[in-house]
Amino acid sequence: HGIWHAGGRTVGFFLEHDNGTEPLGTVLRKLRGYEQLAVYGPRYPVLLRVPGRRREQHLLDALAGVPTAMPVATGLHGEHPAGPAWTLTT
Repeated sequence: HGIWHAGGRTVGFFLEHDNGTEPLGTVLRKLRGYEQLAVYGPRYPVLLRVPGRRREQHLLDALAGVPTAMPVATGLHGEHPAGPAWTLTT
């Protein structure tokens, strides 16, 4: 969990730093835990930080059209997280 402060704004988020070592299904199952948190707490976006474009595309394909209780976005390890580095899954 993190809180980002910039330009007079504050945004909470959850971060999954993925090294590509877990099966894709394991990463996707983790989202259900974040959905349970969203029921009782804040609906912070979940940011999936992945090692490469191929892994990112597999996640985006798996999540296409899948509703989630909170926003989910993917980004690459080497991109600056404060820039236009995130792709929403839905």
